[in-house]
Amino acid sequence: FDPVIRGNTVSGSAGSGVYVGPQAAPTLERNVLTDNRVGVFLSVGDAVVRSNDIAGEGAGIFVNGGGTPLLEGNTVDVTGRGISISGPSQATLTDNTVCGQEASLLVDDAANPEIDESNQICDAG
Repeated sequence: FDPVIRGNTVSGSAGSGVYVGPQAAPTLERNVLTDNRVGVFLSVGDAVVRSNDIAGEGAGIFVNGGGTPLLEGNTVDVTGRGISISGPSQATLTDNTVCGQEASLLVDDAANPEIDESNQICDAG
């Protein structure tokens, strides 16, 4: 069973607005996430994160560990890191607009994402 989380508003969380645990494969779609410590935290798994608006204080989307999540059509405008990918993740990023004041896009050495030219990445700063 792959749950669908659609059309919700989550704000002011001291943790993650949406946390996706290991082995989960939900679809997160058309949610508004504002002023959370992390808008969406993916811990392994194969989630689809599509057409979400993530803004405000904190970080946007954090992909941690393995899996092949799809991040598509999201708008991220945050004070921290826009999208951060760590561990052996093979995330696919397409059609996202990402602005983070700390860093718009951060990929660590162990990650192997596919990031195509359809993404719009703002200068951090």
